[in-house]
Amino acid sequence: MAKRERQPKPYPHRCPECGDVAVFPETIDYTSTFKYEGRQHHFVAPSVTLNKCRTCGATILTNRALGQVAEAFRVYANLLTAREMRDELHHLGLTQKEFAGQIGVAPETVTRWLKHVQIQARALDKFVRIFFKSPEIREELRRMQHDGNTPADPAPGRQGTSVDSSQAKEPDSRARQLTAGH
Repeated sequence: MAKRERQPKPYPHRCPECGDVAVFPETIDYTSTFKYEGRQHHFVAPSVTLNKCRTCGATILTNRALGQVAEAFRVYANLLTAREMRDELHHLGLTQKEFAGQIGVAPETVTRWLKHVQIQARALDKFVRIFFKSPEIREELRRMQHDGNTPADPAPGRQGTSVDSSQAKEPDSRARQLTAGH
């Protein structure tokens, strides 16, 4: 059975701040700050469509708006955008899962990059650029994956690192980053 798209609720919406039914979409140049790789970055995300209350001025960022801000940050920081990564994967005929396996990350990591939930680290961004540009690198990584010599697939006879879940702690809110992960 096909998954049905959820229809958006018609405007106006109720404001979570003042309670008035006065929230409408608005497109603005949104000023934001991201903490990325240990530094604060102040930048402007152009033409972000968000929800704004006409009574109290509260701004509500939708998932779509958060994605627009994440893409704008990638442009600002000179990182590959989700669109660029999707285009390269399509051009190379790779699925997200195949790509993840070849570069040694979990498929969920690639999904988070492409859905604007996580921004790739600069070192990984450089590696991914080299991966996209070099057939020789892609072939070597495919060979390593086939031989079982990638971080995603430890070589036979090697023990993986195990974690005793009874000793694991939940990360605090500072460790969780919605859009600027490493």
